[in-house]
Amino acid sequence: MKLQSYLETRAYPAREFGRRLGVSPAAVARYAAGKRIPTPDVMRRIVVETEGAVTPNDFYDLSPGTPERPRTVVTFEIDETLLEEAERFGTDLTALAEAALVDALRAAKLSQWRERNAEAIREANQELAENGLWSDGLRLF
Repeated sequence: MKLQSYLETRAYPAREFGRRLGVSPAAVARYAAGKRIPTPDVMRRIVVETEGAVTPNDFYDLSPGTPERPRTVVTFEIDETLLEEAERFGTDLTALAEAALVDALRAAKLSQWRERNAEAIREANQELAENGLWSDGLRLF
């Protein structure tokens, strides 16, 4: 279900929904209008707050009939209490695991990029410290 439909059918004000998510009403309006995709953290909160009625796929227009990338079944152990609580809240564990994996991979790629570019970053910082910005003499403030 699209977020806009969820909010309309439940007469859920954007201000209250945003307060529950920890985001501004303007952010909720952008999410609902499809102008912005929530961050993985906000996405998880939306899934929990809507009790699974709104999922990450709803923001990407992926319906069950839409061809998806190949999927692999993964088995892992999880604390039973956490699983029961997640089920009570209607948490989509697959979406949550994928979002967490995307976050972890993004962080790993950023770390790798920083390592590969450490020398260039150090040189750029040294150049800046020695010579300043090219526009330093042009500032009017």
